[in-house]
Amino acid sequence: MSITSEELFTPPVGIPTPLSNYTVDYVTPMTVNAIASIPVIIAFILFEKQIVQGISFTGIKG
Repeated sequence: MSITSEELFTPPVGIPTPLSNYTVDYVTPMTVNAIASIPVIIAFILFEKQIVQGISFTGIKG
């Protein structure tokens, strides 16, 4: 199955889709990816203690 409509592209496919066949735009995909990573960074900062406790709880004891 292939998607031909740009409106249905997922972010990893749609972000780097070039706007023109003759130029390469590096700024827009990097900017969009940086903005898209902000919620993940905020979630990590808010739940850092629980994440670290969960990782250390499941660690191998020896």
